[in-house]
Amino acid sequence: MEEQKIVKHSIYGILSFVLSVVDIFGLFVLFIVMGALEIAIQGGIGANFQLSNAISLFYFSTIILALAAVIFGVFGVFQKETKKFYGILGISLSLATFFIAFFILIGELFFKDKFMMFPSL
Repeated sequence: MEEQKIVKHSIYGILSFVLSVVDIFGLFVLFIVMGALEIAIQGGIGANFQLSNAISLFYFSTIILALAAVIFGVFGVFQKETKKFYGILGISLSLATFFIAFFILIGELFFKDKFMMFPSL
């Protein structure tokens, strides 16, 4: 009788998936908070320099978190004798989040007069 080898999920893949879900949630919460603050503060977010810097810092941290999730996902995919599902899922979710955040940043830099999301840039 042959023994079946139990293949476990890669810990790096699971970490990549969790980081990408946290990143998506953080970006979603950031946009909700930015919209609420834009309405609530007279003059918008740009009127408060410290607040706009804190929001920009949080935004850039979501980009860095997406890149970290991609790196852990690649580690999970190339780990031998483990399942690759969470690694591939983490890579795809974090790349989607990264490109959405990156294109919003590019749009902000090139169309600042029409589209002002981050006043401190």
